[in-house]
Amino acid sequence: MTMLRFFAKGADLLAGAAAILAGISLLFITAVILIDVIGRYFGSPFYGARDLVQMAAVIVVFGGMAYADRNGGHIQVDILEQVFSPGLNRVLTAAGYMIGAVVFALIGWNMWAAAEMSALLNMSTNLLNLPRGPFEQITSILAWATALCLVERVLDRVFGAKGAK
Repeated sequence: MTMLRFFAKGADLLAGAAAILAGISLLFITAVILIDVIGRYFGSPFYGARDLVQMAAVIVVFGGMAYADRNGGHIQVDILEQVFSPGLNRVLTAAGYMIGAVVFALIGWNMWAAAEMSALLNMSTNLLNLPRGPFEQITSILAWATALCLVERVLDRVFGAKGAK
């Protein structure tokens, strides 16, 4: 197995794991909202539902990013694709993926710093006092996973079979 295929397989596994985590979080959100709505009907809403939904929603969003990238789910504008040469299109596409990788790496780095600050200041959610740091660390890891998946796409675009297109 070539190094590019090995890296692509690792990116697929990483994106799949992130998607599973996002899916579990989405099911959790659905259950919390369902319990809250039923509880409201009977005059007893689910205390802390908003805190739980907010924290889980972050995992849903960032967990789905790597999976969306692996499946071509991110928005791509191809208005000028017919105007440029295939080589220039390949370079521009790789540059776009690299910019995305840098942005997600910076998001991950900033979220990790925020997690450290949250731990230092004992920051927590409003109602349930859930510590924010672990959720920010998970967000950071998921952002780095997306950055790695985008780096794999850069390598594939430049050196792989897709790069020949």
